[in-house]
Amino acid sequence: ENADYYTNDDVRVVSDGVNYLAVWVQNSGTRNRVWGNFYSSGSWGTPVGLDENLNDIYIYEKLHVVSGGGGFAVVWRERTGSGPASPVKVNLHDGTTWTGVTTLDDDASGDISFNMSGMAAAGDNFAMTWSRDNGTAYDLFASVYDGAGWSIGEVLESGAGGVTEFQLA
Repeated sequence: ENADYYTNDDVRVVSDGVNYLAVWVQNSGTRNRVWGNFYSSGSWGTPVGLDENLNDIYIYEKLHVVSGGGGFAVVWRERTGSGPASPVKVNLHDGTTWTGVTTLDDDASGDISFNMSGMAAAGDNFAMTWSRDNGTAYDLFASVYDGAGWSIGEVLESGAGGVTEFQLA
């Protein structure tokens, strides 16, 4: 029995039609971490920490998990120390192994929100969107994985009225 405990009931399970990935946030007594377990060839593997184990994970915001082209992408937000920063992080599973953590947006101001966010896959490519408060309204950002790497978060919309709803398809 493990002394660690789960911090919420948010467990995400996705499939590529053959394999499965389960992802959750768990507290180890020191910090909240993102964990994943990959199911392949009729059995579950060993749970693996998907984050860098450097910062606390926001447990009140959803984890984004999607499958595509034989791979999986997991996106989350972290808390960096006592400051406002809450970077958007991603880790990919290529069907064999985890590729490592990439920062999509460093969010030095702490104004990112996953309340309006989405993720989609097309073949081996992935797209992630999120919103950020610019002080007067919410702007919409996106990053795309093209099979070789993630793009830096780009502004999709920054109108004066701000983004209130969107759908990533």
